[in-house]
Amino acid sequence: MNSQNPSPSRKTKFRSPRFFPRIESLERREVPAALVFDTNARVLGTVSVNGSSTSNLRRLTQSNNGNLALRSSGNNRAFVSLTSYSGASANKTVTVQTSAHTDGPTGRSAKSLANTTIGNGFNYVTVRVVATQGDQAGQGVRVTLKPSFSSTIGAFNAGSASNSYSFYVNNAKVLGGTATAKGTRPFAFTHRIDTFVGATFKIAFQSVSYAGFAGKGKTNIAEMQFSLAMSVVSEGGVQIGLPPAPKNLSWAPANTNNGRDIYLLWEDVKGETSYEIRYLNPTTNKWVVVVTTPANEISTKIINGLGKKLQVGARNKFGVRFSNTISAT
Repeated sequence: MNSQNPSPSRKTKFRSPRFFPRIESLERREVPAALVFDTNARVLGTVSVNGSSTSNLRRLTQSNNGNLALRSSGNNRAFVSLTSYSGASANKTVTVQTSAHTDGPTGRSAKSLANTTIGNGFNYVTVRVVATQGDQAGQGVRVTLKPSFSSTIGAFNAGSASNSYSFYVNNAKVLGGTATAKGTRPFAFTHRIDTFVGATFKIAFQSVSYAGFAGKGKTNIAEMQFSLAMSVVSEGGVQIGLPPAPKNLSWAPANTNNGRDIYLLWEDVKGETSYEIRYLNPTTNKWVVVVTTPANEISTKIINGLGKKLQVGARNKFGVRFSNTISAT
């Protein structure tokens, strides 16, 4: 405690020799980050030929390189393949192929379907942004998602055939439709998310290839190639997530209310929109917010603050992060 500090107004800015230029160095620092699928993220492959079907599940947290599901009857077949790699990486790719083929009068229909799931049905799966070294929680990154579908309908098809596709991010459909035109048609989209280390986002995709009855001496072919490229890059340490916790808390007497009022001081942080000051109620053992201040403040007056245990929280739209506790005694 420094009893020589003057009684400041609310807008007075305290400065201390122990305040280091931490924010400046933060802005120059690159944030090492990577993407990793949640443990329950899977792809479900379902194939059916002439009314008989089979399905299979694979985890996206493991490496996959080959057939996910396959079914055939004579020259009629349907299959799903999945390629993905395990572990955390700044660049991740998932590739899925669905294919349906009917040949001649014995091929009533063939269908192949692939979609994200967490066990059953068509579900979102979670992707996490993680640090690859050090504690970078809350630091800003940009995630880029590039989903692409390529639909191929046989040029000499004699019956109905189609490819349906859809891709979702955080409850929003960003790409989707049904392709029936013969030949190869690409469909692609780029989606960016400004987020932070420690955050998560959700994706979901589905690809369906269908080939109907072809007729004697005829064929129907429908194939869909899906690729998802995901990458994460540093935003140079810009605080996009939770702001850092305020540091270097101190207090000074306010010389009012018979000495029971105090001034609380802290170091300004980057990325906050306001500050919250709270004290620990000794009766309920719960924290109670007593003062809020605008952004960039580094001091405030606490009525009856003497003897209290206090914390300062930096808040923005992502939430609040509180400092360590200081006792005004």
